Amino acid sequence: MANNKEKLAFGIYKDGLKVKIAQLALCNGIVSVQSLEETTLSSPLFRQEIEAKDDAYIPIVQEDDDEIKIPELSEMEDEDFSLPELSEFDEGESFDEEVKDDMLPGLRDLQNFLQQFPLERGKISFNANEEQISYFQFDSSYGTKNLHKRLLEELLSKEEIKSKNYSFDYILNPDKSGIAFTHTGKFRIFHALRDINLILSKERYFYSHIDTNEISLINLVNHNYTFADDDYILILYIGFDYKMGIVLKNNILIKTFPIIIPDSDEVTMRETIYSKVLLEQDISNIPITKNILLAGDNTSDEDLEYFRSAAQEGDNISRIDLGLLSVQEGMEEILTPEKIARYAIPIEIAWKTLVPKNKKFSTTNLLPNRVIENQKYFKIAWHGFLVLAAIFYFAFAGTIKNLELKQDIVEYGKKNYRVERELSKNRELIKRLNEIKAKLSELQENLVKVDRITGKKNQWNHILDVFSRSLNKNRLSWISDLTSNNNGFTVEGFTTNRRAVIAFSQLFPESRITNVSKNDNQELTVWKFNISSSYPDPKSWKEAVKK
Repeated sequence: MANNKEKLAFGIYKDGLKVKIAQLALCNGIVSVQSLEETTLSSPLFRQEIEAKDDAYIPIVQEDDDEIKIPELSEMEDEDFSLPELSEFDEGESFDEEVKDDMLPGLRDLQNFLQQFPLERGKISFNANEEQISYFQFDSSYGTKNLHKRLLEELLSKEEIKSKNYSFDYILNPDKSGIAFTHTGKFRIFHALRDINLILSKERYFYSHIDTNEISLINLVNHNYTFADDDYILILYIGFDYKMGIVLKNNILIKTFPIIIPDSDEVTMRETIYSKVLLEQDISNIPITKNILLAGDNTSDEDLEYFRSAAQEGDNISRIDLGLLSVQEGMEEILTPEKIARYAIPIEIAWKTLVPKNKKFSTTNLLPNRVIENQKYFKIAWHGFLVLAAIFYFAFAGTIKNLELKQDIVEYGKKNYRVERELSKNRELIKRLNEIKAKLSELQENLVKVDRITGKKNQWNHILDVFSRSLNKNRLSWISDLTSNNNGFTVEGFTTNRRAVIAFSQLFPESRITNVSKNDNQELTVWKFNISSSYPDPKSWKEAVKK
């Protein structure tokens, strides 16, 4: 079944103080221009200090949890596309009377200008401010490994990447060459539309994409023209502030160059423009004048006549022609080819919004991801109720199954409780055993320390104690010297009883009587003896110590 519902898109192009809007419609697969309008603002949209404070913050209106929405239905038919009412959202961003009174003249001009467009009925896209765009062009030798990360590092500093105060995208050509670009700071048109939205409509505006001027112009040419692979094409765009030459070959961007024009009469301006083109052709050494497409404000018949008269034979110069674009019936006299060329950029912005899957249009988009994700919901249509019915069925079946599982969980819980109690008791026993084991280990370590500290002190105490008891049994005996060596010790002593020498030699293991000599005194016979012995077994003197 054909989709006959008309879809609207609005391409907003800001160039300095000049604002252009293209309103396009898609119906029965045909894209047509409905309105092209422009205005010149009396002042910038924001004060410089306000811009500094905002720090590129793009507010996101939170979804109402009470609204039934089905996310990610972008693959479904678009005829049921609908936007939520602003009144359905939190009023965190109220635009009170004080703010209205403080509105800058430029912002008020834009508000008055936008009143003639039904922005709440369609999708809005706009261009990025060229002053906030940085470009990086790379060839096929650059490689594609970690391409996203490396391109960011080429365009932004580490501090800028860390701050996340940027939007980034790139185009990768079939030959692996391409161009990357970043937008830093806040999107001024977005912030202006946000404030104006709260005044002009209860419904929230829907935003589709943001592109650079160069990308928009390249998309137009690639979509509407077919050139030979070796042909060079120059898109010459002269706007209010934005004046640029864009060179293409085989649908790929070759280079861009700015065109600086001093304020002067139209004839002098045309001469300056074409002189700049010829100079660029000499510098680049490529035939960029062979195919020139005029777009922007200098696309009148007089402009076309001058450039053709100044061109060399064989050069093809024309205003950009959008042959695949229709004009609303009855508007042919107003929406002339000259006017279409003047509005080339806003037309492309709206055109891409209506047919985003067209392969002739690049998929680039600088609109911050958080804005895109916040808009991914739709109100319930007929197919939504089918989905809800399916959800209800699966929820009911899941509830029954859940009750059965819950009963099993209760039984397993009881068993688990008993096991946990037994496990708790066992853990307590293990804890106590570990404490006892730790104490035994500590005691064993202390004994080792005692042995290390005392060394052989207790051993000599044992030797002296043994001699002391033996001397007590053998009266009139005494020891005069006790010396030690590595193998044992030697005792020198005296006794009046020769048999006592034998008793002394039996006190310690491996004892040998090395000398016995008699000393006669006037009244008493005394025997001098020397005995060598080995150290006693440690077990014996340790047993004695314990006793």
